[in-house]
Amino acid sequence: RLDILLSRATLTMLRAILRLDGFVGFQ
Repeated sequence: RLDILLSRATLTMLRAILRLDGFVGFQ
């Protein structure tokens, strides 16, 4: 279903943003 795919994509994007933010904060 589309909503499940969209929510999964949103979680992946948020996780990537958090990881990127943590990486930037680490440097």
